[in-house]
Amino acid sequence: MDSIINAHPELEDRELPTGNRWLNYSEEIFAEIKNDSCDECYHYNFRFDIDELPEGLTAIEHDRSVEITGIPTENGAFEFKITVWVNRIEYDHDGNEQGIFYDEGHLTNDSAHKTYALVIR
Repeated sequence: MDSIINAHPELEDRELPTGNRWLNYSEEIFAEIKNDSCDECYHYNFRFDIDELPEGLTAIEHDRSVEITGIPTENGAFEFKITVWVNRIEYDHDGNEQGIFYDEGHLTNDSAHKTYALVIR
């Protein structure tokens, strides 16, 4: 079934800067809702497929971003996939948060994924 509302999450399309082995690395990748003026009306959940993330680096979830951080201990070229899910937050007439509305993908496209490349020298 296609979604009814044309609002969907997107991960930014960008290249990650090259890192150096044994030096601190920290880079943030952001998500947003396209085609909706109320980005704050969504709850973001990230899932990571990080089998190929270099040793020494971890992925830390923030509200609307994921941070790749740590001290890489191996060099090489790596690829990893990030998936983001979103669900709309419901508010009452006074603007108080009432909880998260899980639409199971029928009203909005609730997930997106992107593969990123990272080089460690």
